[in-house]
Amino acid sequence: MVVGFTGGSIPEVKVNRLLLGNTEVVGAGWGAYVIGKPDLIAEIGEAITGLIERGFVRPVVGARYPLEQAAEALELIDGRQATGKVVLEP
Repeated sequence: MVVGFTGGSIPEVKVNRLLLGNTEVVGAGWGAYVIGKPDLIAEIGEAITGLIERGFVRPVVGARYPLEQAAEALELIDGRQATGKVVLEP
């Protein structure tokens, strides 16, 4: 699963590898899918939270900033220097 692209070029799929591996690629526009579905967003959010709490999902946190340094955190992201998640701590 690939979720977004935060740095570098967007990878290209080599179709011959799909054929040789008998695999498939599916694209989905998350924003377009959930717009206007607040109940679905809440349900998925709760399911993801449960996976995180049980240790199935461990996001990579590349940087943490106090809330007062939000501008610096945004500069890191905007400059494509972020690795993993950039967390603002209140």
